[in-house]
Amino acid sequence: MLAHGRGAAAREILELRHQWQAAGFTFLAPQAANFTWYPERFLAPLELNEPHLSSGLAFLSGVVEELEARGIPAERQILLGFSQGG
Repeated sequence: MLAHGRGAAAREILELRHQWQAAGFTFLAPQAANFTWYPERFLAPLELNEPHLSSGLAFLSGVVEELEARGIPAERQILLGFSQGG
């Protein structure tokens, strides 16, 4: 799963799949609401990024759980993020 950075679209980070020789892999890139996982910079006090940060983490966790439900255990999943998605 590829998580994009602030202001980016999921389709943009999904383009990275062309950089890897990855036969047998499926790439997913969820889209953050309003193109951001949380509103403030990562150095901002945590409370300024809530509840968005927790919501974004829950969303990504839900994707992991959905993949598990479809037969892909967490230990066979790779999560990669750029900038805010990292």
